[in-house]
Amino acid sequence: MTQRTRPRFTLWYGVAAVLLALVAAGAAAQPAAAATVVLNNQSSCEALGGAWFGDCRWHNGDTPLVVDAGDTLQVSVPVNYGAGSFTNNGTIELLGSSFTSYYNYVNSGTISVGSGASFNNAQGTFTNNGTITVACGGTVTGTITGNQPVYPPDCVAPTATPTQLPAANAAGWNNSTVTVLWGWADEAGGSGLNPPGIFSNCITPTTVTDEGITELHSSCTDLAGNTGHASYTVKIDETAPTISAAATTPPNGAGWYKGNVTVHFTCSDALSGLTASACPADQTLSAEVSAVSSTAQTVTDKAGNVSSPSNVVTVKIDKTAPALAPVVSPNPVALGGSATATPHATDTGGSGIDSESCGTPNTSTVGDHTVTCSATDLAGNTNTTVVHYTVSYGFGGFLSPLPKTTLAKSGASIPVKFTLRGASGPLSPAISAALAANHQVQVTLSGPGTDGRLKASAFCSWDTRTLSFLCTIRTPKGLLTGNTATNTNPYYIAVQITTTPNGASNTFFTVPGTRNPEIVYFK
Repeated sequence: MTQRTRPRFTLWYGVAAVLLALVAAGAAAQPAAAATVVLNNQSSCEALGGAWFGDCRWHNGDTPLVVDAGDTLQVSVPVNYGAGSFTNNGTIELLGSSFTSYYNYVNSGTISVGSGASFNNAQGTFTNNGTITVACGGTVTGTITGNQPVYPPDCVAPTATPTQLPAANAAGWNNSTVTVLWGWADEAGGSGLNPPGIFSNCITPTTVTDEGITELHSSCTDLAGNTGHASYTVKIDETAPTISAAATTPPNGAGWYKGNVTVHFTCSDALSGLTASACPADQTLSAEVSAVSSTAQTVTDKAGNVSSPSNVVTVKIDKTAPALAPVVSPNPVALGGSATATPHATDTGGSGIDSESCGTPNTSTVGDHTVTCSATDLAGNTNTTVVHYTVSYGFGGFLSPLPKTTLAKSGASIPVKFTLRGASGPLSPAISAALAANHQVQVTLSGPGTDGRLKASAFCSWDTRTLSFLCTIRTPKGLLTGNTATNTNPYYIAVQITTTPNGASNTFFTVPGTRNPEIVYFK
């Protein structure tokens, strides 16, 4: 530029008089130093002259724009040039912004359209005698006569196709060192990758040894200067998971269970983790033994690491209650007498008997009675049952002549006389008479020996004169001959009673007492 009415950074000539003065001064003027003017807001545009609206978005006036050779106009805001001619003899740099021309435009210098910037000839003529260079990402639109814009040969950055060795498993994890091959490539027909030694990361693999999740990043530049960026995630877990087993409930104080035992497995993994079904299912221990054990299990994490076998849980199980075979002795027991109940508990489940007991038999009344017995094993199983026993009137003793009849004749009748006792003395005549009337008292003859079969029996009557029971046994013929000295072939006469009036023969039992039954021999 040869003359200016504004400071050196102003490239707009505000009025026609200034333009005429510049033309007249022409060749006589001395060249000014090169200047760079930046258009980045409305005031910077208004400083050049003309009417501007909306920052630098619209120029409305006839003021021409001339950029002198050696000067640079940097545009970083959208500009719409609507009136007046535009002549560029210097350099215009569009820095990520748009420049739209609606009037005549002559370019004899250089226009640089940066990445993200645009130059648009919307209306009027555009004559390009200079150079228009377009960076990757920049655009030029509209009709241009003369030299056409120059575009870069390659605007596409290289792309990566990462792969890894060894490949990840289905869950995306590895359990060893991983090498990533980035697989950089330029587009077909592009400028190509820079060779090794300049940008060696285009071909250099990446090795990952650290456990955990590692985010990798790589970049590669082609010969046109386009740089591609890529990332890749590697997941490594080289640590095996853990597993432990434990019973879900504790044993009792003696170390026993009395039911099935559930063994639960607890699994954990700090890195890759476990799938929902990785941890083994519970095991049920049910065998009744003093040592039943679970089966050791393993667990595998998402990276494929297998744990060491779990611990083994061993328990003692007894689910069977003790068996009871209680006995009351003596049975029957005399009215008011003493009897003892014994549980005779046995344990088949394996834990053993912890405690056993029976109640005390009650002998205060005649008849059938029960007493409760129970037993508990070491596993806590309990069994309870009742045992029946009979309380009978006591035996008062045989009366003459039976104690003197040591030898009897087979086939003959043997008279039997005896009394019964109550809790505090001889049985009352009224009760005795009622027992006789109801056929509740009888005598039997059995032998030879204590295991001999029944030979004869007879119901007894009540003799009110002698206040005793009277019975007559008719002995069968052919009984074995006995010997009192050698106790050979003894027979037994026993007094029996039933608590049921007119009771069946199988309800009679021998009245408890001394010398009942009585021994008799036959000749």
